[in-house]
Amino acid sequence: MNWLARVYVLPKEEVLDPQGEAILGALRHLDFTGIAAVRSGRLFELHIATTDREDAERIADDAARRLLANMVVETYRCEVMPLEATAAAEAVPAGAGAGAAAVAAEALL
Repeated sequence: MNWLARVYVLPKEEVLDPQGEAILGALRHLDFTGIAAVRSGRLFELHIATTDREDAERIADDAARRLLANMVVETYRCEVMPLEATAAAEAVPAGAGAGAAAVAAEALL
């Protein structure tokens, strides 16, 4: 079975995030209101071939700790799901517009 592991990497709360601050400033310049803070990070998608979900979770966690995240200044979290199930769950209907995009972006937080 194939698995999709999503690894979300963000700066630790106590670490300054200049990119997040720049994005927040740009959002305010574009008259977005109600956004109090922005943390900017990275998303990695790993396609893992193994029969066991726990093995896929272990591989994703090990990759995050050893390579994808700088554990001194960043945190990470992993989500593992069957690869076949992700295509249907992620399909955004045509014409769904910015609302669907906003929901998808919110999932990254």
